[in-house]
Amino acid sequence: MAVPIQFPDSHCESSYPIPDEEFLDSGAISLIPVRRSNMYREAEHIVATLRRDWAASVGGYNNHEHDTGDNTISGYVHCLILPEAKLDRFEHTVWFTEFFILVDDKAEDLTREMAHTKLKPNIARILVDKGQRNPESAVERILVPAIGKLLKKDYIRGCRVLDALHYWLLNVDSKSLEDFDTLEDHKEFKIINCGLMPYTYMMEYDMELTLRDSERQDAKKLERLAFKCIGVSNNLWSWSKEAQAYRKGKRVMNAILVMKTKSLTAHQAIILIKN
Repeated sequence: MAVPIQFPDSHCESSYPIPDEEFLDSGAISLIPVRRSNMYREAEHIVATLRRDWAASVGGYNNHEHDTGDNTISGYVHCLILPEAKLDRFEHTVWFTEFFILVDDKAEDLTREMAHTKLKPNIARILVDKGQRNPESAVERILVPAIGKLLKKDYIRGCRVLDALHYWLLNVDSKSLEDFDTLEDHKEFKIINCGLMPYTYMMEYDMELTLRDSERQDAKKLERLAFKCIGVSNNLWSWSKEAQAYRKGKRVMNAILVMKTKSLTAHQAIILIKN
């Protein structure tokens, strides 16, 4: 499927368009042009450093199960998320995106109740302190310095990012799949569950945008549609990983709900999600 909408390259300062043939090879679906940040090497260094720090301090990192940066078609996912991030702010996009991917990976190894009542509230409390507390735990020693750098660059926009991440942490595991009667209900919750909402404010931070309240409300109409599409796409792309985990007795996640509630085979459920 070719991308039908194009914007002049002159509107973009920090990214370049992904060629159509590469886009098609990825199997992705989009009605807007997909661009990649020019700062691939910077992302590679930041991710590698954080993974090393996480493994040394927190542990539990398994490179075979967590490869956000190793997709040979699209490159580092961080370069795709906010391609027009400014050079001096890009590092924060990469760092916080990777950090919370690592947190979410760790949460998946816990019961939903443990993730919701222990792991994520503890991290949320660190965000509330805005990096002012002396780091004591392993997670604090990684997170507190990063919060300080985020806020030093732009305190007002940085606080909005932290507040949005705080909301996500307290709500991402607040419901189990047993709480949803339909896939549509689950799609609404998936907007929160996917961790997409903080990127509204991350975009303002990284591109140094100043939006009026009316402009932000107009943008939210498009965001909501985009977030629902991304949520369903996540159900599709993460299918094999979550189906394998479900067979091993781990908690039911995402679109495995379709198989469970509709008594479908994996093949039938995938077709339903695509449609």
